Amino acid sequence: MRCAMIAGTSALLLWAALALGQGAAATAPQGALSATLVANKESYALDPGQSGKEFRDKIDGLKQARGRGGAAAPMPPTVDLTLKITNTSEKAVKFEVGGDSSLLTLELKGPGAVTWERMIPMTREFRMGTPVTLEPGKSYEMKISSLAAGERGMTQYSYWTEPGDYSVGATLSVTQEGKDKPTLVKAEGVKLKVTKQ
Repeated sequence: MRCAMIAGTSALLLWAALALGQGAAATAPQGALSATLVANKESYALDPGQSGKEFRDKIDGLKQARGRGGAAAPMPPTVDLTLKITNTSEKAVKFEVGGDSSLLTLELKGPGAVTWERMIPMTREFRMGTPVTLEPGKSYEMKISSLAAGERGMTQYSYWTEPGDYSVGATLSVTQEGKDKPTLVKAEGVKLKVTKQ
């Protein structure tokens, strides 16, 4: 139980560092890993139910209600992206993805872009992820199917609410075997176009 509480606290501190863009975790060197974000699909239709000022006001209301029983947010748009993690060193690198020791965040920019963090109750156990071993020069591909990211209990939802040109960037935090601090691997944003239906 104590280990689970410590793990949860560490994840929250890491999330805060990512959100503020500062702190030890946010400035940790990428080390042996680099990241590239690939847009498998570049054009998306704007959902009329998630567009305009009325929808943005709804999200603002959910932000205000967070922690006080606010309604669940609608699911964010689906996307077709791939985050490619490459070992640029001369030695094998081991880490986990998909569990509590890794954290994916997305950064959406563009006209009408809104993001909020949905906080929900979660269990305290530490969940293991999928172990990955990358040999020198090899890559691991992670599919990103929606603009939902973050961690258990604190999911980051992003929406485009107006047609136009957007960019989406990704940052993955992983704990490498033999490293004490998480390694942040950041991919530059890719351009996406959102059009009216």
